[in-house]
Amino acid sequence: MDRWAGKSAIVTGVSSGIGEVITEKLVRAGVNVLGLARREDRLQALAQRFKSAKGKFCYLKCDLRNEQDILKAFVWVEKNFGCLDILINNAGVLFMNSFEDAKTDEYHILMDLNVLTPAMGIREALKLMRKHKNKGHIININSIAGHQVVIGSMPINLYPASKFALRAMTETLKGEIRAKNDKIRITIDELTVTPVMYKNKL
Repeated sequence: MDRWAGKSAIVTGVSSGIGEVITEKLVRAGVNVLGLARREDRLQALAQRFKSAKGKFCYLKCDLRNEQDILKAFVWVEKNFGCLDILINNAGVLFMNSFEDAKTDEYHILMDLNVLTPAMGIREALKLMRKHKNKGHIININSIAGHQVVIGSMPINLYPASKFALRAMTETLKGEIRAKNDKIRITIDELTVTPVMYKNKL
């Protein structure tokens, strides 16, 4: 991560789990991070913890299902960091329900956070990276469920479908980047095991 020292990043879903770990590694390596999450108390705690880090940690309380909140984050980064070098789409959700028991509202939340939120982030990141002509890097944190459908002891209904969608989105984006001969890099992490999945042996 030393090569990223002094760069700027947006990380979604930073208040716990994988997002928190990624954020800590970045700021301690000297990356200036804007963290996005809903829980302001957790964001404040992270800001306190990272006070002495090499990089800056700033945050916005953000509803990642709200397009206006996402747009504000990219405006904030350009205004305060000057440009955007790294986008890490980490936020996601998993509901432990069978298809029979699942609620439609949960379907909407899951598809919004796992598919539409990263899609909106990618769109805005590309605009900003191309505007400033920098060699950006977009990283989508996926799941083993986006690589193969894992049959476990707990039901996860639409979750694998949403993660396969993220994988397909990433491959489509790579094709667009190649066609335009951009220097923007696209990476997907498909082997992530979340704490919830590990606990339930999924």
